[in-house]
Amino acid sequence: MIYYIMINITAFIDYGRDKKKAQHDEWRISENHLLNLSIFGGALGALAGMKYFHHKTRKPRFWVINIIMMILHLCILISLSQIHPQNLTH
Repeated sequence: MIYYIMINITAFIDYGRDKKKAQHDEWRISENHLLNLSIFGGALGALAGMKYFHHKTRKPRFWVINIIMMILHLCILISLSQIHPQNLTH
């Protein structure tokens, strides 16, 4: 569970960092990096970052991948909690 919390915080922060870099015409965080955060468990943080920072909201690929990955990882967490409830507390 700590992993999911950390990767979602990282995703949220990275979406904010990339938005700031875009506004200041600086070297950007790659789209692959942002999407990989979602694939590896940070989809909720990515979606929150998209909404909060108004970043990548016009790119359907980001919506689709983040929503699918959020559903997938929620299913994984639910499955783990039913098989081994201690997995979610440790």
